[in-house]
Amino acid sequence: RLFSVIIGTSNGVFYFNYNTEKDCFGKETPHILPRLDTLCDLAEVISKKSIVYMANAKFDMAMMDREVAVTWPDVFDVLVMDRLILSNQMKINLSTVAERYGYEKSEIVEEFIEKHKLYEHVQNPARKKKDKNKFFYKVPFDVIVPYAVRDADITFQIGRKQRDYLLSFFEQDKRFHKEG
Repeated sequence: RLFSVIIGTSNGVFYFNYNTEKDCFGKETPHILPRLDTLCDLAEVISKKSIVYMANAKFDMAMMDREVAVTWPDVFDVLVMDRLILSNQMKINLSTVAERYGYEKSEIVEEFIEKHKLYEHVQNPARKKKDKNKFFYKVPFDVIVPYAVRDADITFQIGRKQRDYLLSFFEQDKRFHKEG
């Protein structure tokens, strides 16, 4: 279930908290927003954008669409774009992509989840080994928010750099120019 939405923009990063669960220490999550009202408002704001930058957009869009109908604008997935720009890269995740663009992704939440064993092993029918189902919603608010805000900002910055690169590439390559 969707427990937060984080949006990075040129005006800053915004964290919308819907987590009603207590964290792993039994502490209530602060600043809980009314779920349906604000999600509907967010869906309307998103639909009015010309482009949205995401990492692993398919997952995030599915999570959001489960909660509220969203008319998605152009979605620019920085992981997909990295695969197109650098097709020789074997490992594509936000951490490796961030590193290639000069950013450092925080691993504090992953480390917290490991340290406090906030996961369960679940058999994946498509694979022989079990996957870790991580309980991000149990990570304390003061740990998850800076991590998520940093991820959203990195995603936004990378997306803009990739988009500028691709636009420049298409402008320079005569195959993409209209014959007149």
